[in-house]
Amino acid sequence: MHFGIDNQHVTCGDCGHGETIGSVSAVAPLHRAPRNPIPLASPSVEAAPIDPAVSPQRRAEDRLKEVTCPTCGGSEIFTGTLASTSCPFCATPLQLSHVHDCPDSLRVDGIIPFVVTEAEARNAIGEWAAKQHLAHDSFARDAVIDSLQTVYFGAYLYDLTCTTAYGGQRGDVHYNAEGERYIKWESVSGDRRDTFGNAVVIATDRVSQHHNARLAPWPFEEIRDFDRGFLSGHLSHVVDQPPEHYVPAGLVAIDRQIAHSIEMAIGGDRRRIERRETVVEGAAHRHLFVPVWMATLSHRGESHELVVNGSTGVVSGDAPKDNAKVAIYGFLAFLVVMSFIALTVLLITKVGITDGVFTTTE
Repeated sequence: MHFGIDNQHVTCGDCGHGETIGSVSAVAPLHRAPRNPIPLASPSVEAAPIDPAVSPQRRAEDRLKEVTCPTCGGSEIFTGTLASTSCPFCATPLQLSHVHDCPDSLRVDGIIPFVVTEAEARNAIGEWAAKQHLAHDSFARDAVIDSLQTVYFGAYLYDLTCTTAYGGQRGDVHYNAEGERYIKWESVSGDRRDTFGNAVVIATDRVSQHHNARLAPWPFEEIRDFDRGFLSGHLSHVVDQPPEHYVPAGLVAIDRQIAHSIEMAIGGDRRRIERRETVVEGAAHRHLFVPVWMATLSHRGESHELVVNGSTGVVSGDAPKDNAKVAIYGFLAFLVVMSFIALTVLLITKVGITDGVFTTTE
């Protein structure tokens, strides 16, 4: 059996018959299902209990088969008729000779299926390479995709309850007697408590966290109830660590939401955040599989790892830097900064500032 990305069907390799995958009837949709509480040192928020009747983590038929790469030690999942392939990280051939059941902690709550086809992934990589302006001119032209492999990665979908102590400036627009506009700034500080949901973290040390952040956002509307048919014919990589290990990464994933919450608390017409310290008080999670194309590019004898979001086509990678271009762009940036400083000094000598209002000194 093989899950076809282009037609979203599970197809039999022998007779060619294809079937669509339906939701698991005994499992509530993911966005309505309770999430599993994570034990923290001093949790102040308790997550809703898991209902054994609806939790896919209690379903014995959803057990997966796991095999360990003998070279790099990575744990991969085989399903369907996939009997042998190569490790997407070290290219070692993998067989089902020592397959075993995944532990209970690896039961899956939901999955985002692959939507981006191989042709679309290759096109996205080409467009990404063309935008690497600090790379050598030949990078986009001569880089070769050595390998391109579909992998479902285990991920955690977090709800995080956080308290943030913040300090900053609130700016309010005022007008003086002459009708001139100015901004009056006031120092503010306080504490903000919020619960943020839908923070996705790929739970593996084999994909760097900066790649993880760049692949976001994930299309939550595409989350489906878990069905092993989605994994048929594709490699899957189980989570490397328990959910509490990746809570800090989950905090990074909601960084913009935290900043927005602080800005709303500061209020005013203008806002400046000068300091903030966030503490996670409570956390809950669900276990997902998310789709990623793993790619390796070769250029001038060097290999470069890329990852492509299998549901959105977003590409993340580290392109080689051309030292000459880096020097040129750095010099241009230096000129811009110096020009700005010179202009600021000139304005200061010509303009005075009184109570937030610009007034000429001549």
